[in-house]
Amino acid sequence: MRDIAGIFAIWPSTNDMAEAIEAKPDTVFRWKLRGRIPQEHWSAVITAALSKGATVTAEELLLASAPMKQRGRPSHRSKRRGRRSTEVCVS
Repeated sequence: MRDIAGIFAIWPSTNDMAEAIEAKPDTVFRWKLRGRIPQEHWSAVITAALSKGATVTAEELLLASAPMKQRGRPSHRSKRRGRRSTEVCVS
């Protein structure tokens, strides 16, 4: 089972990987930084890896790709805005 670094290591550089899957080099570089390959590119990565003599499965990509981080502002549902603590101090 490969990790994400092992998948990127199939190609000598991110530029070579980008050329093989017909993506922009900067895009592939950012995938490597994030530790995640978007699902819509998995078939291209699998096919390109096969042409290099390596086998990459969708399961490996799923397990190796880091989950997406939250984008935008955090949800306020969990915060108790405007409410004071229910504890009472007795002196």
